[in-house]
Amino acid sequence: MKRQQKPCFVRTIAALLSLGLLLIPLSAAAHTRTTAWGPPSPPATYYGPVQANSCFVPAAQVTVTAWIDGYPCGLSETQQVGEQVVYAISVLPDGPGGTPGCGAPGRVVTFYVGTQRMTPTAVWDNSQSWELPLNPTCLFGDLDHDCDVDVADIMLVASRWNTLVGGPAYDPAYDLDHDGDIDVADIMLVAAAWGDTCGG
Repeated sequence: MKRQQKPCFVRTIAALLSLGLLLIPLSAAAHTRTTAWGPPSPPATYYGPVQANSCFVPAAQVTVTAWIDGYPCGLSETQQVGEQVVYAISVLPDGPGGTPGCGAPGRVVTFYVGTQRMTPTAVWDNSQSWELPLNPTCLFGDLDHDCDVDVADIMLVASRWNTLVGGPAYDPAYDLDHDGDIDVADIMLVAAAWGDTCGG
């Protein structure tokens, strides 16, 4: 039986990971720091393609972050490998050599590319490097990318109230009707999606 060969970008990422050339850790010192508790723990490493959909097109040199229970635990950038945008990220451990509140077996890691929340999440595991393709969530009105439309999203639009294209506080992400200003119509569009979640 012939073994199926992985796509070129997967082989390239794996090679770069093995050489330590693709990872951009949250803190370079975090991997070498020791404490009175013992030697440093290794990070968990995730890598793979960053997928596009109708509301998100990935690009190279965009910040990738990994979060555990509200703590920033990993930082890197997307890379262009051939025709594919890819990422690789080290997610720091909790405890020796890590960052308080970060990785431990069973903790859930959430990924963002820029401000775009990605799926799936991963369970923190530093026993090997994990291939994990990232897909953007696409939920209209979910402006904080937490997979639901709620008061937090309305407050984000309200924080830009009465701003116009060209103004310093204007942000097109909150101009949901694309008419060049952020007003009650934009808030009403978010309110119409109230209660929607990524799960349907």
